[in-house]
Amino acid sequence: MKIESTRRDHYLTMAMCGSGAIGLVGSSVHADVYHDSNTYHLTLSSGWEYLNVPNGGASFRLTGSRSSWSTVSHSEWSYGSANRSRLEYSYTIWTNMNFGVDGMDFALVNQNDAIDSGLGFINANLFERQGSSEFSIRRSYYDGELVSSNRNSNVQQSFFGILGQGDRAFFGFELETNSGDTVYGWADFSVSSDGLTLTLHGWAYDTTGGSILAGQTEASTPVPGIGGLGALALGAAGMRRKRKKLA
Repeated sequence: MKIESTRRDHYLTMAMCGSGAIGLVGSSVHADVYHDSNTYHLTLSSGWEYLNVPNGGASFRLTGSRSSWSTVSHSEWSYGSANRSRLEYSYTIWTNMNFGVDGMDFALVNQNDAIDSGLGFINANLFERQGSSEFSIRRSYYDGELVSSNRNSNVQQSFFGILGQGDRAFFGFELETNSGDTVYGWADFSVSSDGLTLTLHGWAYDTTGGSILAGQTEASTPVPGIGGLGALALGAAGMRRKRKKLA
């Protein structure tokens, strides 16, 4: 496990003296990538939970909540003659659980996708599950004697958010650093198969405010090319050498 910040500065100058001297200058390119490869877990027990993620100059935290409540209904009435009656009893348990991130807006991306201001960032729950479990009993009586009894149960679940149970994906994000700058980065999240644990498998961002690729952990420095004047000089030198051979 490591937390690393990398900086790549590249500047190339080459001078060749004598016949056909050429000056090649590559453009100066630099980028800073803060990468945290640690793994963070947030597991729900009950109520509201959160986990602050240590970072390099920015602040966010994983959040989650788990709640449940119940409703009870009871009814009893007579019908036909006073000899017949019915009793109904129902008990319903409602549950809600969700995970989110405080301090950043994000968008679902694929690995190696470019992340910059052009993405449609939102602030929403990464995962949310709502459910209900209903149990009911119906009993019929005749002259005070039980003549029938039925039990029924019904369990329903609905899923919201971006991830489902057992899912893992990259998210591009936009957040504001402690100094007030807006930066772009990626985070690798997953939700356990039971929906009770959110895991952050690693994250990174470009500290200069530039774009970054999903999954990128180091600054990339392209090899400088030959500038227009340098290319012309190189061509001219080649032509001179060719004329000397023909003379």
